[in-house]
Amino acid sequence: MEGSKDKDRPARKFIFLDDNDRGKVLAPTDTSSFRPGDQVYYRASGTGPREGPYKIASVPTLKKYTLCHTDSSQTAKDGIEVEENELEQVTG
Repeated sequence: MEGSKDKDRPARKFIFLDDNDRGKVLAPTDTSSFRPGDQVYYRASGTGPREGPYKIASVPTLKKYTLCHTDSSQTAKDGIEVEENELEQVTG
């Protein structure tokens, strides 16, 4: 059974090399910057007024996120997937 952390990781690639047909697992070349539980601010289209903070609820695909409210697990922004460039890490 896969843990929830496994669903948030990018898929790794398996290739055969020329030397003796040994297999090799390649690390993903691109990853998402945020993980579930991280607190972020949201800006529509990356330039709108800053909203939040929110928590990352899930990472359904690379660099796309769903948000929830920080004081509950209630879905925020009607559950839409938001792009990474629309989010800003909460600091402090």
